[in-house]
Amino acid sequence: MLTNIRRISKSKRSRIFWLALTVVLGIGLVGSYIAFSAPPNPPSGGQQSQQDLQKQAEALLAQARQQVEALEKEISTLKEELKVDPGNVKKLEKLADDQFYLGSLYLYPLSDQAKSKAAFEAAVESLQQVIKLDPEAKDVRLKLATAALQAGKQDLAEQNLQQAVAEDPKDIDARVSYGIFLALYKKDYRQAITQWEEVLAQNPPEETASYVKSLIEQVKAADSQAGGSEGGKQK
Repeated sequence: MLTNIRRISKSKRSRIFWLALTVVLGIGLVGSYIAFSAPPNPPSGGQQSQQDLQKQAEALLAQARQQVEALEKEISTLKEELKVDPGNVKKLEKLADDQFYLGSLYLYPLSDQAKSKAAFEAAVESLQQVIKLDPEAKDVRLKLATAALQAGKQDLAEQNLQQAVAEDPKDIDARVSYGIFLALYKKDYRQAITQWEEVLAQNPPEETASYVKSLIEQVKAADSQAGGSEGGKQK
């Protein structure tokens, strides 16, 4: 799944990236725990390998701190500019993007839960303001849904995903994102697959179709391992 997410994040149709990033962050945190809790089993030249890993970790943290510093300066500047021009939707959305990225850095690799949540909550507020100023703003509801998830506001996330689909039933990104939410947060595999099958029915580009088919396969496999009937929750 990580490979698919990275591929889509670099493509022109990258609107589901915010929600997919939530998956990446979750996997990253779990993976980090497994890596640090696993028994040491270094390859030949293990001591040197451990030193290399330590250096890489330190470099990653240093880079993250530099990015945090730059983001906080940019966020401060944007806030000052918005005091003069509070109706500037583009600057508001840029502010939200920065706040979301800041929250992601605080979550991982800096592991500061309090600052991470505060940044995600700030992103939610900025995106809600964007929608208030421009209800037709494209993509904003998907961003808001993802920021809301990271801020612990699952109901708000679901509300915006549902609204995104309702406003444009043919919006592939909205349906893919809603399906990811249903599978990961609701364990409602049947409805998740329904969303993705609606995407496939539109004959999307090959790359998108391949990604969606892989999601369906993974959900069916997860449901099978959980011992449930194919399709997840019964409605």
